[in-house]
Amino acid sequence: MTTKNIEKNGLPHRAKIIETVQTPLGFFVLVVLVVEAILGIVASSSDQSTQAIAVYGMLALITSLVAIVSFMAYKRPEALQGRRPTQRRQNDTQSRVEPFSIENIICVSTPEYDHLGIDQDAEILIKAFGDVTLHRKMDLNEFRKKLSTNKFEIVHVLGFVDSQTGYLRFAEDELLSPEGLLKLLKLCGAKLAFLATCDSLFLAAKLAPFVNVVAASGTVETKRMVVWQDSFYDLLARGNPLSEAYEVAQATTDVPMVLLMKRDMIVKP
Repeated sequence: MTTKNIEKNGLPHRAKIIETVQTPLGFFVLVVLVVEAILGIVASSSDQSTQAIAVYGMLALITSLVAIVSFMAYKRPEALQGRRPTQRRQNDTQSRVEPFSIENIICVSTPEYDHLGIDQDAEILIKAFGDVTLHRKMDLNEFRKKLSTNKFEIVHVLGFVDSQTGYLRFAEDELLSPEGLLKLLKLCGAKLAFLATCDSLFLAAKLAPFVNVVAASGTVETKRMVVWQDSFYDLLARGNPLSEAYEVAQATTDVPMVLLMKRDMIVKP
């Protein structure tokens, strides 16, 4: 019984010894002890000249080890115990978040979709950011001129998007291709494109490599879309990262919205 207890109690001590030796400081101590043992063996079994050489060599080795330990104790004391430096580092997620200022926002509806809540969309944007350029029943030519001659950080569009081709329809004979919309978004310096329309995921995928896009992946009722937008834009305006604003809005509402993100961003206060 006593033997078993001794064996059991000895295991933690052995583990502690092994753990200590694995640290740089423990390893240096072990080396010094080994060197002293070798020195004792050499001193007892060699002639006088060999003993002198061995002693000087081992003293030089011990001096070098002491110098290394002293240097590390001064520069990196935590390293002697096998720990990383305890310094504050910026969170990786935060370092990838791009701060940006919102000075201009455009909220657009096409003639076909003007009755589907554009006023409510504009009210949400105004409440969140204070100032919005609203254009109702906009045709393609007006849309093209506005985006190609002005700067807008957020482009909010309410209009029909073909779910198969990604074309944005202003009228039966006025279609804007995904490539055309992307060109306009680049010209106006958009950081976020919000496609407030159903089944617009194909268009969003075309734009996403170059700009952050929020789009619906299915059919969404106007009331539900408005509730989602209210949550999303409010969180974004309050200084939450784009990704977090989306996640909270998505988690607290039952709306099939998708964020395709080129890079996370946060609104400057």
